[in-house]
Formats: sequence, C-alpha cells, structure tokens
Amino acid sequence: MEFSAHYFESASGTTTVYTLHDGLPQKNSLDAWRLRRFPHDAYVAISENQARNLGGLIDIAGVVYHGLHASRYEPNFQSGDYLLFIGRYMPEKGLEDALRVGMATGTLTVLAGSKEYQELAYFREKIAPLLSHPLVKQVGFLKGRRKAGLLAGAKALLFPIHWEEPFGLVMIEAMACGTPVIAYNRGSVSEIVRDGVTGFIVEPEPSPDHPNLPDHPDFVIKKRGIEGLVEAVRRIGEIDRAACRRHVEENFTVDKMVEGYERVYQKVLASKG
Repeated sequence: MEFSAHYFESASGTTTVYTLHDGLPQKNSLDAWRLRRFPHDAYVAISENQARNLGGLIDIAGVVYHGLHASRYEPNFQSGDYLLFIGRYMPEKGLEDALRVGMATGTLTVLAGSKEYQELAYFREKIAPLLSHPLVKQVGFLKGRRKAGLLAGAKALLFPIHWEEPFGLVMIEAMACGTPVIAYNRGSVSEIVRDGVTGFIVEPEPSPDHPNLPDHPDFVIKKRGIEGLVEAVRRIGEIDRAACRRHVEENFTVDKMVEGYERVYQKVLASKG
C-alpha cells in the first residue's frame, strides 16, 4: 500500500479510496501500525472474508471482487489429464498437499511458479525431494496466453491454501477457462467457488492457526484435508466445465468490478456531504 496517499489526503482534503490486497498484518508490524494510524479512511476489501478479518482494525467502505477480461481466456469444456498448481512455492499455498494429491490419485501434477522460491528452505526440504516423482512436472512461471492455455488444459486447479487468502485471482482465471477448482475452505474460497458446481471445497485439517474447525454440512465432500482433496479429484467429472465459465462471466468480469468501484466511490462521496 502507498501510505503517503493518506498524508496527502490529510493535508489536501482530497478524498482517497484505498484497495487492500493483503491479509491481516501481524499485530506489531509496521503495516498494522499504519492501518491503526488511519482507521477511518475509505478502504475497499477484495472479499467479505478479508473485510471481516480487517473490520476490527479499520473501516471498510465496501467489498469489490476482482474481475478479468473473459475474452482473453479461451475456455475448454473437455477435461484435461493433469492437475495444475499455480502460485508461490510457499507453505501457505499448500504446494506439498497438491503434490501428494496428484500422487495419491495417479495424476500428473503440473507446477507453474517462479524459480526465486526454490532457494527457500521450505522448497529445498519439503518440495525438492518430491520433484523426481514421474507424476510431477515443472513448467516455470507463465503468463498471458501460455498461462491461459495451461489452465484450459487442466483437469482441475488445485488451490489447497493454508492461510486466509484475501481473493485468489488464479481461481477465476481457471474457471474462465472452464477448469474447475479444488480448494480448501480458507480465506475467500467459499465466496468464489460454488461447491459442487464450479469445483469442490474441502475442509482442511485443523492446524495451530486454524483450530477447532466445524464440519460444513453443505459441502459435497465430507472428508477433510488431503483425503478430501483426493475424493474431489476422483469426482471432478461431476463438474460441468461450461458452468465454470458462466460463473465468471456472471460474477467476475472487469465490468462487474468497475460497477463495484463506482458504487463505493458514490457511497464515499455521499458520506463526505
């Protein structure tokens, strides 16, 4: 976040709206101090989950989901033969879970991520030993048409996150390509994925940062953790890939995002009197 804008607003009286892209900052971090310093400015959250997490710290003017140009993603309504993981090679992204699911289901798992994270201890200790498995393939960091093509060719996108992801743009990119999403019920996942319609949502196993998880009676997959992800992969043929594309066209386009920001701007200006 560019916090100098807060001081500009204070000095000039110019109304400023801030979109938050990160999760809840550490209690004693500089980012947390900055938010506490300007708690009543106009903040936009990118999911209801993020708004709830930040609501005790700052005022949230509104929630606006990310949107994309659906025309840039050519859908494929025929299921592919590989699972796909796209993201940072970090513990909170659940890469190890994704790899173990691929192995358990006998499905090739393709990894698309930046090489910079391969220098981290987590990657060297947890991930590198699994890369020699014949069902694991790395393709490196991709963007544009190459990324869209990889998404469209996948059986499913694996999104087994271990943190409160504020949004997760790759989920709507996958669905725009007709590819269903299999994800843990963390962060914004339940707002973006329609369980049993555009993918499957699985409850994670309890963890120190996410203990005492209740069962979700409405989820199609009743098993938790990796077992739940495995079942979801085996049932992925139940998902209509055309429904994934429609879900994005109806809810996560650039036009929808612009409409959301216009509503927030009008609300903020009206509050200024």
